[in-house]
Amino acid sequence: MRVYRTMTEQQAIELVRVHAAAIATVVGVDAGQTETLVSRAACENSRGELADDGRFYIQGNWQMPLPAAEQASTLARLRDGWAAQGYGIKKFQMFSDDEGLIIAENPVDEVELMVESGVPPIALAIVIITPCYRPL
Repeated sequence: MRVYRTMTEQQAIELVRVHAAAIATVVGVDAGQTETLVSRAACENSRGELADDGRFYIQGNWQMPLPAAEQASTLARLRDGWAAQGYGIKKFQMFSDDEGLIIAENPVDEVELMVESGVPPIALAIVIITPCYRPL
C-alpha cells in the first residue's frame, strides 16, 4: 500500500510557487508576474478513477518570457543545476538550436518540473506538479 504525505492545499501551492521562483531566478524574470494558473486536482488511480478520500495534487503553470537566443543555454543551466542538486533528469531534448524541453524530479519532495520552449520560442512554458497528498 502506498503511503501518501500529508499537506494542506495552501502548503502545496506554496511549494509549487517556491520551485517556480527558483526557475524564474535562472530565467531572469519574476515568477509572480508570469504565473498563469495554480490549481488543485483530485488524484486518480491507475484506472483513471478519482480519489474519494480527499487526496489531491497541485499543478502550476507559468509563461516566462525569454528570447530564443537564450533558451538553449537556459535549459542547459537548469539541467546542470538540477543534476548537481541530485534531481532526477527524466528528459532533456533540444528540438532545434533554440527550442527544447527538460523534465526533472526533485528527489526530496517528488515535485516534477517541466520547462519547454514555446512555439515560437519567445517564452518558456513551465509546468510544476506535486505528488498526491492526503489533506491535513
